[in-house]
Amino acid sequence: MTRSVVLHGQRDLWAQRGLTDSPRGESVQPIEALPERLQAWWKSAPGAEGAASPELAREARRLAAVLGVEPGTPLAGIKVERAEAELPDGPAAAVLDGVWNSVDLKTMWRYPSDKRGSLLLDLGSERIVTGVRIWNWNEAAGGHRGWKEVEVFVSNSPAELNPVATGVVLPAPGAADTPDYGIHIPIPAVAGKYLRLQAKSNWTIDVHTGLAELQVLGY
Repeated sequence: MTRSVVLHGQRDLWAQRGLTDSPRGESVQPIEALPERLQAWWKSAPGAEGAASPELAREARRLAAVLGVEPGTPLAGIKVERAEAELPDGPAAAVLDGVWNSVDLKTMWRYPSDKRGSLLLDLGSERIVTGVRIWNWNEAAGGHRGWKEVEVFVSNSPAELNPVATGVVLPAPGAADTPDYGIHIPIPAVAGKYLRLQAKSNWTIDVHTGLAELQVLGY
């Protein structure tokens, strides 16, 4: 069923055989009826009476993730493994400082626009990645300098990363203390220790560009 959702976008009918209580011959419940059961499976305590097997609990959580029932939480312990470009007063590590609602350039990752925007993150151990949140470059009157299209890669090897998602990052407001402007890019519950973000394009070509903040979501 997870494969049907991830590869084919199939969200109902025959992919659900065996996961609903509908007798044969009756209409199959839509996929939106599954969240309660999926949560019961992956939240059940191991070894408890009626608990799901570890394999079923793991797969139920993965299916819940690709359906958006379990969006994941921000992962802790993430470190910047490598940035292809950065400026001394705008290091790549600034995207993990927890500050997105500021126009202080020192709180953002900044690099020359003629360099490739690529950032490799070490998640600390193999994790299930369900999404990333990105806060674009938030320079005062300079939000147009931020990323536009982004590609996300996840793998257990920093040298063999697989593309798992793409998205568009909207321009930042170019002001401090604004409503949350972070963009969520869903990832279909992919396992890996490393995650790479790569800019495919910017909103405009200017002297410099970068990102204000990011989070990796998962479990």
